[in-house]
Amino acid sequence: MEKYKAELLVEMARVQRETQANRDTVFFLLRADRQLSPETQDLVLKLHLWPRKLDAHVQSCDEKHDVERQALESELLKLRADFERDTEQLELSLKEVGQWGDPQACWMNIEKITQYERDLALQEERMTTLLEQEKMIHGCAGKLVGFHELRAWFAPYYELWTGVHGVLSKKRLWLDCPLTDIDPAEVDETIRSCNRVIKRLQRTLPASGPPARALTSLRNDVTDLADQLPIIEVLCSPALRPRHWSAI
Repeated sequence: MEKYKAELLVEMARVQRETQANRDTVFFLLRADRQLSPETQDLVLKLHLWPRKLDAHVQSCDEKHDVERQALESELLKLRADFERDTEQLELSLKEVGQWGDPQACWMNIEKITQYERDLALQEERMTTLLEQEKMIHGCAGKLVGFHELRAWFAPYYELWTGVHGVLSKKRLWLDCPLTDIDPAEVDETIRSCNRVIKRLQRTLPASGPPARALTSLRNDVTDLADQLPIIEVLCSPALRPRHWSAI
């Protein structure tokens, strides 16, 4: 808003310079037209009244802008209050993931936690729009610390349960498919990726409680998979022939 006011002041200065130039032209006409024709008189009158009309117009626009600014500021305050209220309600819902600890319940938990992640993403979009509007009106944006803290708290739980679901889903798939359809390289990459996730979660999740039990179960599943990897590599080798299977 201040930017537009500054631009308007620059425009006013330009109009005043042009008005002065026009006034000089009228004075020349007055000196040349000693009879003061009606056209000249009308031009002089308009030139005399124009600055006052311009000032009145600018003042009217300024008052209108102040009213609009106050309305925008009130709307922003309401949007911020609504956002903070919705964030608090979402936080109450999200807290349940801190009590999940049964890996076998991951098939139900994955739907809930995926929906929570979508809810957080939508809330983050609202936050971005709100901060952009505040920056446009005030020149700077306020902070929404509560939402950032909620995001940071939720992230490891989301990573835990998507990891548990991913490992169990792949183990179920590998158990149900023919050996020849299993790719040892994919199994190896799954093990490596899960180990990286487990190390990261050991630093961020509580050391005890239901989430710790779920993490321990995930680590055991990955360790079991790693122990079986050499056998999988041998049995899934394309070098195996029917005679080898007969010997086995």
